[in-house]
Amino acid sequence: MGELYRQFIARDDLDIHKWHDYFPIYERYFSKFRGKTTKMLEIGVQGGGSARLFADWLGPSARMTGLDIDPRCRSHAIPGLIDIEIGDQADRQFLRRVAESLGPWDIILDDGGHTDNQILTSFEELFPFVNDGGIYLIEDTHAHYFDKSFRDHPENKSVVSFVADHFASLHHWTGQMDMFQHWHVPPNQRTRTVEASYNARNISAVHCYDSVIVVEKEQRHEPFCEVRTNGVVRKTAFTYPRHAADSETDLMRAELRALKASASWRLTAPLRFLSGLLK
Repeated sequence: MGELYRQFIARDDLDIHKWHDYFPIYERYFSKFRGKTTKMLEIGVQGGGSARLFADWLGPSARMTGLDIDPRCRSHAIPGLIDIEIGDQADRQFLRRVAESLGPWDIILDDGGHTDNQILTSFEELFPFVNDGGIYLIEDTHAHYFDKSFRDHPENKSVVSFVADHFASLHHWTGQMDMFQHWHVPPNQRTRTVEASYNARNISAVHCYDSVIVVEKEQRHEPFCEVRTNGVVRKTAFTYPRHAADSETDLMRAELRALKASASWRLTAPLRFLSGLLK
């Protein structure tokens, strides 16, 4: 049992509503921020217990920001520990104002209204205000499957398309087949850079769990790929084959020439001859 979960079970001073199986996920991604000067934003304050639990668990240097649409949540503010802002998480101007005045954060946890529009709007506005190395966690994504009222995005985007889009953004560079020669040039020898979107340059991983999406933020750079043989970098130009039947690339021809020149090729020649006769 992790310490955060232990506190959730043991404390009787908190008004808090949580799924038990979220706690291993919290501890897996948030533990690295414990004992540090950590800033965390929680969308959805409700009874205020969650913000207080996270603040106490993260340590005395932690500072929390809570967002909620209910004005009564202002009562859960604690000077120097928890700031409460009242507004709609689908209101871009509200989010920008809060982010510019209180951000950036190391952790953002979206436990708000759970509709597709709220989730995606909040991410689009707030993810740029996550520090490098930080975490953006979206929970209760099961609501997407409840009924159509949660699928309210004006462009029909959803948490499902969110995952697909950001999985694609991870492959922004490597997914370009015609650039594979470029990736084999050492970065300090390249004469140009390949443009990439903000998300492609800043999202290092997207993790999916039952009801939870975790996005890790870390600055990314153009990839670098080498061909090494016996620990030695091979200078052979690399051209990625367009399909499995395309065996006439420079790399494959070079490999075949090297194989035919080897002692093992000559020693196994009789076996290949017999195999051909038996077919």
